[in-house]
Amino acid sequence: MESVYDGNHSETKLIDMKKLLTIACNFVALLLLTTLISCSDDEAPLSNLTGILSYGLEEYTVNFDVDESSLTIANVGADSLPFGTDITALTAKFEAIDLTTIIVNGTEQISGTTVNDFSNPVTYKVLAEDGVTEKNYVVTVNVSKIDPETVSWNQIANEQWSAFEITRATSFGGKLWVYLFTKGSGFGADQMEAYSSIDGGETWVLENAVDDQFNYADEEEGYPFPYGRSIALTTFDNKLWSIAGFLKGRQNEDGSLPFDDPTKDVWSSEDGLNWIRHFIEDGFSQREAVSALTFDDKLWVIGGNSPGSFGALGSPVNDVWSSSNGTTWTQVTADAGFDARTAPSAIVFNGKMYIIGGVDAGGILLNDVWSSSDGASWTQETAAAAFTARKSAGVFAFNDKLFLIGGEGSDGTDPVQYADMWVSEDGATWTEVDVNDPFVLPSNFTARSNHAVFVEGNEIFMIGGTGPLDADMLPTYYTSVWRGVGIE
Repeated sequence: MESVYDGNHSETKLIDMKKLLTIACNFVALLLLTTLISCSDDEAPLSNLTGILSYGLEEYTVNFDVDESSLTIANVGADSLPFGTDITALTAKFEAIDLTTIIVNGTEQISGTTVNDFSNPVTYKVLAEDGVTEKNYVVTVNVSKIDPETVSWNQIANEQWSAFEITRATSFGGKLWVYLFTKGSGFGADQMEAYSSIDGGETWVLENAVDDQFNYADEEEGYPFPYGRSIALTTFDNKLWSIAGFLKGRQNEDGSLPFDDPTKDVWSSEDGLNWIRHFIEDGFSQREAVSALTFDDKLWVIGGNSPGSFGALGSPVNDVWSSSNGTTWTQVTADAGFDARTAPSAIVFNGKMYIIGGVDAGGILLNDVWSSSDGASWTQETAAAAFTARKSAGVFAFNDKLFLIGGEGSDGTDPVQYADMWVSEDGATWTEVDVNDPFVLPSNFTARSNHAVFVEGNEIFMIGGTGPLDADMLPTYYTSVWRGVGIE
């Protein structure tokens, strides 16, 4: 049989082998790709980490605490937003773990952009990259519930000491201090007591009780009391200062014994108990009932009364003196421009010294207001404030406003004590605080003058004072301590 060569048959076999090789290669490639994908999934699974790292508000700079244990976020205490803040549309700015999604009420949150209503607590759902793991934070935006214009008044102490004619009080060295003076009859000794409180006036400790029959002649001694009725009391250079006032029975430097004369003594104390007497050879003259202020890194003495006869008030003066150390005094002006007066109210407010009311040399009660930024030039803010003319009113500055409480006026025959309160933002325009005002005093606050008033932090203290005449036409002397608490 004859053999024949078939070239087409061999070619067909070759093509089939190529197809098989291609299929095999594709299979291997697919298998390799599947393996690679499988390996990739094993090495980088989707993250299940989630959480908010920090939180704040775009509109306000306050601190928020992020508590991971309770999943709560809030601004607390001093970081509360001011009273009356509108929180219905605030923008949160936050930092969260990478690749998380934050959702509030179905809306994705974008830091620094998304606005929410925080009138009620808001829940933030923080979803991890894996789409399964989540944390739900409750965000509360706190707003102070205390109106900064409101003061809550309470009588916190009474009859901690017996009635004294004159009360001087202030805060110093972490304590409240009260110094009390009563004039003895005839040649009888003046009585003086000092009390302190470390609990905001709730309780008081008798620190010292003396009369004026002890020797003040040795200027090297440490004295037990800032001698003198009608002293002025202020703080300066980390010390407590007592300036001028009446003497009676106190020995002079030369051992002589004056009778009820004003002094020009200046006293200082680093603890409120032990006092150093500064003898002022030059400087202001003998006087009592001065207005003493601390202003512009100096002590200031404004006006007062010169010596009278046998303990009586002398003529008022209107000169102004200052000192940077309490010993060396410089006359800033011999005539401040306002009428010389007795028992005005003096205070520092908005970068100025203020003199308010008093009674002039002719016995005319005043209700004018004067101010000065340098002690030399004085400006009349008003010739007649809205309040009735008076002397010995209590004044204090609080929340960028000036307040005046009480004082003594006249009904034309007898003295009249007031229980009203007035407020001013500039010292010129005054408005009476009425029953609807958040600063109003309680109805059981009684009329008074010569009361000590001072501010410590967010608290206002009013201590002692002289009340209306009793049935025997004698003045009433108060022993009460009132405290007004302001901002939370």
